[in-house]
Amino acid sequence: MNLKKKSLILLLIFLIIITIMPTVSASFDPEEYEPDPLQGGAILIGAGNTILGVIQVVGIIVSVAILIILGIKYMLGSVEEKASYKKSMIPYLLGAVMLFAASAFVEILYEFGMKIAGA
Repeated sequence: MNLKKKSLILLLIFLIIITIMPTVSASFDPEEYEPDPLQGGAILIGAGNTILGVIQVVGIIVSVAILIILGIKYMLGSVEEKASYKKSMIPYLLGAVMLFAASAFVEILYEFGMKIAGA
């Protein structure tokens, strides 16, 4: 069999399966539905605050620990090592600033959103 015949047979089998499959649908009375906009939002806000708090605490602990280690190495190192530590402190400081700025930015967005929502 060539490719054209195989494709045609496969297409026909697929169309037969689609034709035979039953269609199921369900509905409900829209008058009975009463949406509660804060039902899922309170859970999401609580989870978001918890996650943000954990990220901030872990970030602060890790950044302070690394700063202490780099500071001790810098004080005890030779001239060449001090130059090396200065180079390694720049990415560390940028990362720490980005971590604190990102968490502060998310906190500001949260407060702004809550003021808009009127909560």
